[in-house]
Order: sequence, then structure tokens, then C-alpha cells
Amino acid sequence: MDPIVTVLLIVGFTVVMFIWEKVPIDVTSLIVMALLILSGSVTMKEGISGFSNEAVITILFLYLLGAGLEKTGAVNVIGRYMLRFAGRGKRRGLLAIMVVSGLLSGLLNNTAVVMIFIPVVFRIARFSKESPSKLLMPLSFASIAGGTLTLIGTSTNILVSGISEDAGYGRFGMFEFTMIGGFLFVSFLLYMFFFGVRLIPRRRSTDSLADSYDLKDFITEVVITPDSPLVGKRLYNSSLTTDLELDIIEIKDRKGITWLP
Repeated sequence: MDPIVTVLLIVGFTVVMFIWEKVPIDVTSLIVMALLILSGSVTMKEGISGFSNEAVITILFLYLLGAGLEKTGAVNVIGRYMLRFAGRGKRRGLLAIMVVSGLLSGLLNNTAVVMIFIPVVFRIARFSKESPSKLLMPLSFASIAGGTLTLIGTSTNILVSGISEDAGYGRFGMFEFTMIGGFLFVSFLLYMFFFGVRLIPRRRSTDSLADSYDLKDFITEVVITPDSPLVGKRLYNSSLTTDLELDIIEIKDRKGITWLP
């Protein structure tokens, strides 16, 4: 069979598997790699070269760093300050999400930033009575724009730097993207804050989403008694978050006043 036809068939198979979604993407990728090697489209060395590629390893460690920030509670601390800044103001919440996620995307991988900040976005949406759709899309766009600030901000920057080095032109510096990326990021913030957010449809509220996805089955109320060992401890150092890994949505005192975590 013509090698071109073989490759096109494998590409078609890959697209179908990605759309079908019955098999995990990583498993599909390994199957495709095996098919390319077995068909002779690439050599064994070329087929497994990605596992030793510096760009791939860098991206992997950035994901691990993002997971570490989430597990250690650093994201909860950042989210708490974002909630305090946003309060119940919709515009302040939008600004906090875009600025923080964008800047962090320059230091972490932007995909990881989106993943770890989704719970924070839903919490801000809940307190500001805003539709999550009005905040999730700006989160995504801000992370993309923020990813252009540094070399490690987005996977494509890392890959392009590796290709440039392989071609003999040298790799890009950590902040070589910052001048252009900074202009793009600031331009995005201004556009989205004043104009873009108006174009995003306001979909269902967080309460209706909770009903649709049966999230209320995973939401519970914890009563802290006066003799509880949790009394006097900081919330994010307590066993509720460190051992049980619970996400605290709101706090109500004995007077019925609701506080942001």
C-alpha cells in the first residue's frame, strides 16, 4: 500500500477515535504510535523520540507543578483572596479571574491553570450570582493570552523553541515572548472587560447546573460544635481540607451570616 494512503488512513482512524471518545486520548495516541511504527511510516527511533523530547518532559513537569500547587492548598489561598476581592461584584470577579489566571499561565502551563481554577470560578459565580458561562470563557481566553508571556506559558511556545534549536537557530529565552505577549495580554483584558463579556451568552445559573448534574448529592453541610477540635484553627489548615480534601463553598456563623471562605 502507498505510504501516503497508509498515513491518511491512520490519521482518519485517529480523528474517529478522538471524536468517539470511548477510548482515552492517551491510549489512542499510543495505538497510533504503534500503527505508524508497524506500518513502516516511521522508524522505531522516530516513533518513541517524543518520550525523550525535552519539550514534552518540560510540559509534563509543569503539569506536576500545577498539581502540587493544588494539593498543597496554594490554589485555595489564592482563590480565597480572589473571592475577597470579588465579593458579590460581577465585574470585580471577572477582573480577578482574568488577571490572576493570565499571570499564572505565564509561570505554569495554561491548560493546568484552567483545570485548577475551575472550582474557584464556580465559587465566584455562586457568590456574585453570575452565570458560570460568563466567567469560564474569560478564564479560558485569559489563560491562552497569559500563556504568551513566557516560554513555558504554553505548550506551543516550548515546542517551537525545541524546533528552533533542532534547526540550528538556538532556543528562545524565558522572557523573549514577554514584549509581544504582554501587549496581547493587556489588549485582551481591555477588550474582554469592556466589550467581549457582553457577547458571551448568560446560560443557566449555578443552582440549575447543580440540579442538572446532580451536584447536590455531593454537597453537604458540616456543623462545627463548640467542643470540636476544629475550633480556633484556620480553615485551610484543618482536617476538612487537608485530610478530607473538601472544597469549602461558604461559611455561616451562628447568626446566619454567610462569609466567604
